[in-house]
Order: sequence, then structure tokens, then C-alpha cells
Amino acid sequence: MAAIEFAIVVPVLILLVIGLFDLAVRESEQMLLDQYTRSIASNVVANYDQASFAPLQAEITDEFYLSRGATAPTLGLNEQCLCQSIVSDCYALCSDDNIPARVVSISATTVVSGKLLGDLNASSNLDVKLR
Repeated sequence: MAAIEFAIVVPVLILLVIGLFDLAVRESEQMLLDQYTRSIASNVVANYDQASFAPLQAEITDEFYLSRGATAPTLGLNEQCLCQSIVSDCYALCSDDNIPARVVSISATTVVSGKLLGDLNASSNLDVKLR
């Protein structure tokens, strides 16, 4: 009788362990993606112009992903200038004679493959206000 109960319970426990492992791997990748996004944000703050930004972005991507054989996430950078939450020209004063706020939106996404749960999406978004 105990062998029958054991035969019924063991597959359920194995599926539970594999599912928990998939979730743990996904959360680990999510934390890495958040760190990656914050590193890109500090690079955006430190390197105001795009010419010096690109080489450092490649180094950060290599450090976080490529050096360990992983696929780099999809990175999106969107820069805009805002006058009181309205998109405006970056090199003109706002209607109230203030300098427009320069905001860079950073988004990174990747897919984490799991054994039981399949492909899970991980994403990280961050807005950096530069002025």
C-alpha cells in the first residue's frame, strides 16, 4: 500500500521541484536584468553624449551576459525632452522660460527558457531624468 502512495506522490513532487526551479531561474534572470538596466542608467548619466555611450554599453553587456555565454537582452533607449510633461524640443526653452527636462527611458527584455513552464519573459524598465 505504501508503494502505491509513493508512486502517486513522487511524480507530483518531481513536477513541483522542476516548476520551482524554473521560477527560481526566472527570478535570478530578472534580478540580473534589473542590475543590467541600472548599470546602463548609470552609464547614461555619466556619458551625456551618445558617441561615448555606445562603447561602454557594449562593455556592460559583455560583462553581464556575453562573458558567461548568455544571450544579451533586447535593449531599448528612448530619449525625449519634456516641458511640463509635454514632449518638446531639447534645445528650446519651455513656454515658462525653463529648460526642458531630458528623460531617457531604458527598457530591457529577455526570454528565460524553463523545463516545465516553457519560455518566461523577463523585463526591466527605468526612466532617468538628466536635467
